[in-house]
Amino acid sequence: MQKERLSEHLRRYYEEKQSSEKQMERLLEIAETMPPEAAGNNNHPIGPALIAEWLMHVLQGPARPVLPVLLLALGLFIATSLITYSGDITQLVVQEISLNHNKRLSVEFPVETYAGLNQQMSRLDFILRPSARVGGNRYRLLGGRYCSIQGRLAAQLKFQDEEGNIHTLYQTLQTEALTELEEGRVQQNGLNITLWNEAGLLYGLAGPVSIP
Repeated sequence: MQKERLSEHLRRYYEEKQSSEKQMERLLEIAETMPPEAAGNNNHPIGPALIAEWLMHVLQGPARPVLPVLLLALGLFIATSLITYSGDITQLVVQEISLNHNKRLSVEFPVETYAGLNQQMSRLDFILRPSARVGGNRYRLLGGRYCSIQGRLAAQLKFQDEEGNIHTLYQTLQTEALTELEEGRVQQNGLNITLWNEAGLLYGLAGPVSIP
């Protein structure tokens, strides 16, 4: 009887060990297929949102991760989060906006007025306000959706110009960290991104580089 219990114990031990090795191989395979934005270099630091999405992919896979693999994944998540938030705030916001724009997600609220969006996007802790920089007859508001900027709830508004080009305008409440952000226009991932502060809000406008 004692020999049978020992045999069973050894069998479970080696099965778990083999499972752990297979799971580690699977993690490495997933890491090799991660997008360039998550590659971890000076131009594209790994973001917590990307790592969280990667971890969810691992946890929902066919093989249930064992404890050592979970600890490794958690360590990667913490380390890369610290790396991301130690970078330049302006560059981090620019990268976040370019990623959000290039996802080309549809609007959650197909409303063409700021008043209508403020009524429907009730989770925001600020009032959406139009800006003279995105006004006139050149831009038509198509609607909005929730997003985040540096961990804060934000709004992504979608506009279409006279030529049919899509632009996205981001608004979020200005925080102490965001006051260090440099205003101006930069190019990132094939986009013109303009940042400015107005009426206590941070604004970010993303659109094609070909647009002056």
